[in-house]
Amino acid sequence: MSENKEIEFKSLLLNSEYDRLLNYFQLDKVDKQYQINHYFDTNNLDLKEKRSALRIRIINDNHAEITLKTPEDNYLLETSEDLTVDAAKRMIQSNTLEVPISIQTVLQNIGINSTNLKKIATLETNRIEKDIPEGLLVLDESHYKNIVDYELELEVTNYEKGKVDFLNFLASHKLPYRKARNKIARAYDVPSNLDN
Repeated sequence: MSENKEIEFKSLLLNSEYDRLLNYFQLDKVDKQYQINHYFDTNNLDLKEKRSALRIRIINDNHAEITLKTPEDNYLLETSEDLTVDAAKRMIQSNTLEVPISIQTVLQNIGINSTNLKKIATLETNRIEKDIPEGLLVLDESHYKNIVDYELELEVTNYEKGKVDFLNFLASHKLPYRKARNKIARAYDVPSNLDN
């Protein structure tokens, strides 16, 4: 089991802006990490109501993990467990979760019974990551329900400094800020996408 404080700032990008950042950081020839994210919730969307999310992620078809994200002050607490790819695929196909004890405990603490969870959405992402002075730069190209979107994330260790660094990064690359809802919300609700 691992627990991680996720502090990130994000903005949606146009395809041309995404390509420009790939070129600027010389990432256009880098292998992308292919992720399939399967999101789970109750019929009443109780996790969503609690601003939480549970997903199984399969990466490059050779690594899998189950992660529960729960809100804390200025960050999300990620509780994760590695899974075998076969176990992950079995749970996804059967729509029956075998939730590890560490994640069951957190679910119980927020009033969610893991036996009531079912798959509600799937999102595929091609991800590129690069360490930069401001933090971890993440460029995502995501596909869901016949929609493709592009997203910039900056993962940081300090909220206040990270927010300033993020806004400065956008300004230095002449990128407007476009609010990016989290991936589960985008995959489940299908937003209007970018307004341009």
